[in-house]
Amino acid sequence: MRRLHACPLVLSAAVALATLLIGGRAEALVPLENVTWADGIAQPTPVGMARRVQLYFIIDCSEEPGKQLYYGAQGNIKQPRWENKYEILHFLVSSGGGTMPARNDADTEWADRGTDSTTGLLRAIAGDAIGAYILVDGSGRIAELGRLNVDDATKKAEKLFKGTQPLVDDESQLPLAAKPLFKWLKLGDTHSYQKSLGKYGPAGMQFQQFVTKGTTRLLESDAALLSDPATTPDAKLIALQRATAVAQEAPPSKSFTAVLKGLKTDKALKREQEAWEVLKQYLAEARKTPLKKISDKQHEWFPLFDTKFKGTYAAEIVDKIKSASRYE
Repeated sequence: MRRLHACPLVLSAAVALATLLIGGRAEALVPLENVTWADGIAQPTPVGMARRVQLYFIIDCSEEPGKQLYYGAQGNIKQPRWENKYEILHFLVSSGGGTMPARNDADTEWADRGTDSTTGLLRAIAGDAIGAYILVDGSGRIAELGRLNVDDATKKAEKLFKGTQPLVDDESQLPLAAKPLFKWLKLGDTHSYQKSLGKYGPAGMQFQQFVTKGTTRLLESDAALLSDPATTPDAKLIALQRATAVAQEAPPSKSFTAVLKGLKTDKALKREQEAWEVLKQYLAEARKTPLKKISDKQHEWFPLFDTKFKGTYAAEIVDKIKSASRYE
């Protein structure tokens, strides 16, 4: 099993500056640091995830009702209609320490499958629910978070496709001779295919060139967003988090470095970052909190988002957590 991590490259000056701005680390806006990914399927990477709709199903599989919900979600993801839909990336996370329901190798399953050994994340975001979903739109914003209804969550995800700008828009952009590699990009994994590139000769080189150019495009897009005076502080936070992660896999970018220097004095962005840090602290503590005490933990932390951090992106997410958790 593998954890989600960035490619172990030497940090460029731009990445070093960006990680300083966001508190020393490039992180996903959905907290997956305790999730391990099934070997042989896929391991999502920042470039592979960027600018796509992301639909996370997080399910407690420690008991039978959760396993049945997992099977339902798994069945949805096996549908052929997802095979060429690069607009969306599915995540199927089994939590609670139960055995991950088996995957039939004969089936085509268009999802990254992982496990969370505890129910910590699920309890932190949805209280006593046996399943939750997190829906991220093409801009990287968490658009929805709630108790899991697979069909309803899927319908909401499909409505967001027009706002995506993924690494791959259409498979016709990729060299047909390297078709066996396409699945890795569909699953948001820009690392696992690299050991097989040599088998495909010039097509493999063309495939890698496409990924490299696409990575640069994603980074430059965020650099433009971060330098635009019209970009709101919450959108800057999201773009900075994503760009910092993507930059670890991209060629050095002078424009990105220049933009980052201008963010040092952005007070509104700093407030968003402070709020995000507090939300991270809540999630870290809630992960370790027994279910019967989750409500107390939420009452301890959530008032900060109604007062000091009101109007921030973190406060917006807390409101979604309140609804999913049936917070009173």
